[in-house]
Amino acid sequence: MTNKMFLILTLAAGLTMFSVASSLAESTPGARQLIEHAVEKLNPMVEEGHSYYQEDPERLYANVNNLLETFFDFDAFARGVMGSHYSAATRVQRADFATVLKRSLVRTFTEGLISMGTYSVTVLPLAMSKPQSKRAKVTVQVISGANAKHELTYSLAQDENELWRVRNLVFDGVNIGLTFRSQFTNEALSSAGNIEDVINSWEINIDQ
Repeated sequence: MTNKMFLILTLAAGLTMFSVASSLAESTPGARQLIEHAVEKLNPMVEEGHSYYQEDPERLYANVNNLLETFFDFDAFARGVMGSHYSAATRVQRADFATVLKRSLVRTFTEGLISMGTYSVTVLPLAMSKPQSKRAKVTVQVISGANAKHELTYSLAQDENELWRVRNLVFDGVNIGLTFRSQFTNEALSSAGNIEDVINSWEINIDQ
């Protein structure tokens, strides 16, 4: 994973809880309650994780995974990353890739939280595509400890139960979903469209 991508996901990891919680407060009380619960769980989880992460990182990965599952739509994100290859994949392959992609995000998310420095965040007004829309975008302006300024936009949608779920991220104009889709497409081309090879390659890259 490139340094640029790690920075993107590191910032996303540290800011998702706070930006979404603050902005969705303007729209859906249920969404706010969901994220507030996640925030309450996140801080002590990571604080405690510092004491054992070096010896047992899988323990913290598992805890963070359980938390992320409360607001991040991994299946929808994986479907977007697979793009046109999604329809050609079997149900098992789709599920396998969603699992691998989630593990990749969780590991990067956790490493980002552990290594996160100081930063300040300004949440911009909630952007809805139209009144009563089931889609929304939340943009935050970020100033890191090194005084670097960044802008992070979250794309959200309501699921069939009308719960808000994060489906994509855009960092300083870089669309994370499309970036991963390009990586998936390139690997699919190099493997002559063999989805199993792409999944296996993606999983190998996680552990490197």
